[in-house]
Amino acid sequence: MTIQQAIRILELHNKWRRGDGRIKQIDPKRLGIAIDLLTSTMTNWINNSTYTIKGER
Repeated sequence: MTIQQAIRILELHNKWRRGDGRIKQIDPKRLGIAIDLLTSTMTNWINNSTYTIKGER
C-alpha cells in the first residue's frame, strides 16, 4: 500500500463514519494497514526532522 492509497482509505473511512451513504464501510484490515503505515511514516518523519511544535524539541 502506498502513502497516497492509505490517505485515500482514511479519507473515505471518515466520510463513511460521518454518514455519507455513498461510501461503503472500509474493510477493517485495510483500514488498520493504512493507519499503521501513516502513523509509522509520521513517527519516522518526526524523529528524523527538526520539526517543532510551539518551541518543543
